Amino acid sequence: MPPSYPAVLRNLLRSSDPAYPSHEGPLEPLIGVNEVAQLLGIHQKTVYAWAAAGRLPCVRVGSRLRFLASDIASWVSARKED
Repeated sequence: MPPSYPAVLRNLLRSSDPAYPSHEGPLEPLIGVNEVAQLLGIHQKTVYAWAAAGRLPCVRVGSRLRFLASDIASWVSARKED
């Protein structure tokens, strides 16, 4: 029986191959466009536009955009005005 996708991902993340940097602990959950739009108080179309323009860090999973909450938090912090 072939290994499950989670097992394959764990093996890739544990790999010593520099193309797949090691990652300790569980993966951070990804959040969707709707959640990001709500967090930032903007429209979903704006999230898509900013991600397409490279202004908002994102991960493409197939044809869908997903985001790491920590990336969004860092992105917001970098734009904070004193």
